[in-house]
Amino acid sequence: MSAAGIVLIKDNLIDVLKAILISKKSFQRIRINFAFAFIYNIILIPVAMGVFYPIKGFKMDPMFAAIAMAMSSISVVSSSLMLKLYNPNNALTSGNRRYRQSKTIKARQVAKN
Repeated sequence: MSAAGIVLIKDNLIDVLKAILISKKSFQRIRINFAFAFIYNIILIPVAMGVFYPIKGFKMDPMFAAIAMAMSSISVVSSSLMLKLYNPNNALTSGNRRYRQSKTIKARQVAKN
Protein backbone atom coordinates (compact mmCIF):
# COMPACT_ATOMS: atom_id res chain seq x y z
CA MET A 1 0.00 0.00 0.00
CA SER A 2 2.88 2.39 0.73
CA ALA A 3 4.26 2.02 -2.80
CA ALA A 4 0.94 2.38 -4.62
CA GLY A 5 -0.03 5.48 -6.52
CA ILE A 6 -3.72 4.98 -5.79
CA VAL A 7 -5.16 2.79 -3.04
CA LEU A 8 -8.77 1.70 -3.36
CA ILE A 9 -10.59 1.55 -0.05
CA LYS A 10 -13.84 0.35 -1.58
CA ASP A 11 -14.10 -2.24 -4.33
CA ASN A 12 -15.32 0.20 -6.95
CA LEU A 13 -13.16 0.90 -10.01
CA ILE A 14 -14.99 4.18 -10.65
CA ASP A 15 -12.94 5.56 -7.75
CA VAL A 16 -9.80 5.19 -9.89
CA LEU A 17 -11.41 7.33 -12.57
CA LYS A 18 -12.45 9.87 -9.93
CA ALA A 19 -8.87 10.00 -8.60
CA ILE A 20 -7.57 10.63 -12.12
CA LEU A 21 -10.14 13.41 -12.66
CA ILE A 22 -9.23 15.03 -9.34
CA SER A 23 -5.52 14.88 -10.17
CA LYS A 24 -6.11 16.45 -13.60
CA LYS A 25 -8.20 19.21 -12.04
CA SER A 26 -5.51 19.79 -9.37
CA PHE A 27 -2.78 20.05 -11.98
CA GLN A 28 -4.95 22.45 -14.01
CA ARG A 29 -5.41 24.61 -10.89
CA ILE A 30 -1.64 24.55 -10.24
CA ARG A 31 -1.02 25.84 -13.77
CA ILE A 32 -3.65 28.58 -13.36
CA ASN A 33 -2.16 29.65 -10.02
CA PHE A 34 1.36 29.66 -11.44
CA ALA A 35 0.31 31.75 -14.45
CA PHE A 36 -1.61 34.20 -12.27
CA ALA A 37 1.24 34.59 -9.76
CA PHE A 38 3.78 34.95 -12.57
CA ILE A 39 1.81 37.68 -14.36
CA TYR A 40 0.99 39.42 -11.07
CA ASN A 41 4.65 39.47 -10.05
CA ILE A 42 5.88 40.50 -13.50
CA ILE A 43 3.63 43.55 -13.31
CA LEU A 44 3.95 44.54 -9.65
CA ILE A 45 7.62 43.87 -8.88
CA PRO A 46 8.83 46.57 -11.32
CA VAL A 47 6.18 48.94 -9.95
CA ALA A 48 7.39 48.26 -6.40
CA MET A 49 11.01 48.75 -7.52
CA GLY A 50 10.17 52.22 -8.80
CA VAL A 51 10.58 51.71 -12.55
CA PHE A 52 7.89 54.32 -13.25
CA TYR A 53 9.39 56.94 -10.93
CA PRO A 54 11.66 58.55 -13.58
CA ILE A 55 8.88 58.46 -16.18
CA LYS A 56 5.74 59.50 -14.28
CA GLY A 57 7.07 60.30 -10.84
CA PHE A 58 5.09 57.36 -9.43
CA LYS A 59 6.54 55.23 -6.67
CA MET A 60 4.90 52.67 -4.48
CA ASP A 61 5.18 52.85 -0.74
CA PRO A 62 6.90 49.69 0.62
CA MET A 63 3.91 49.04 2.85
CA PHE A 64 1.60 48.85 -0.18
CA ALA A 65 4.11 46.68 -2.02
CA ALA A 66 4.07 44.25 0.91
CA ILE A 67 0.28 44.28 0.94
CA ALA A 68 0.24 43.61 -2.82
CA MET A 69 2.53 40.60 -2.40
CA ALA A 70 0.39 39.31 0.46
CA MET A 71 -2.69 39.70 -1.74
CA SER A 72 -0.94 37.64 -4.42
CA SER A 73 -0.47 34.81 -1.94
CA ILE A 74 -4.02 35.11 -0.65
CA SER A 75 -5.45 34.98 -4.17
CA VAL A 76 -3.44 31.84 -5.03
CA VAL A 77 -4.55 30.12 -1.81
CA SER A 78 -8.17 31.15 -2.45
CA SER A 79 -7.95 29.79 -5.97
CA SER A 80 -6.59 26.51 -4.63
CA LEU A 81 -9.46 26.28 -2.17
CA MET A 82 -11.83 26.30 -5.13
CA LEU A 83 -10.82 22.65 -5.59
CA LYS A 84 -13.01 21.83 -2.60
CA LEU A 85 -16.02 22.72 -4.76
CA TYR A 86 -15.01 20.27 -7.50
CA ASN A 87 -17.18 17.17 -7.64
CA PRO A 88 -15.85 14.37 -9.88
CA ASN A 89 -19.31 12.76 -9.91
CA ASN A 90 -20.62 15.69 -11.97
CA ALA A 91 -17.75 15.32 -14.44
CA LEU A 92 -18.43 11.59 -14.76
CA THR A 93 -22.13 12.18 -15.35
CA SER A 94 -21.60 14.90 -17.96
CA GLY A 95 -18.85 12.89 -19.65
CA ASN A 96 -21.10 9.84 -19.83
CA ARG A 97 -23.90 12.01 -21.24
CA ARG A 98 -21.54 13.41 -23.90
CA TYR A 99 -20.42 9.88 -24.78
CA ARG A 100 -24.02 8.72 -25.19
CA GLN A 101 -24.85 11.78 -27.33
CA SER A 102 -21.84 11.26 -29.60
CA LYS A 103 -22.73 7.56 -29.91
CA THR A 104 -26.31 8.52 -30.90
CA ILE A 105 -25.05 11.06 -33.45
CA LYS A 106 -22.71 8.48 -35.00
CA ALA A 107 -25.55 5.95 -35.15
CA ARG A 108 -27.75 8.49 -36.94
CA GLN A 109 -24.97 9.27 -39.44
CA VAL A 110 -24.49 5.57 -40.15
CA ALA A 111 -28.26 5.14 -40.59
CA LYS A 112 -28.39 8.00 -43.12
CA ASN A 113 -25.65 6.45 -45.21
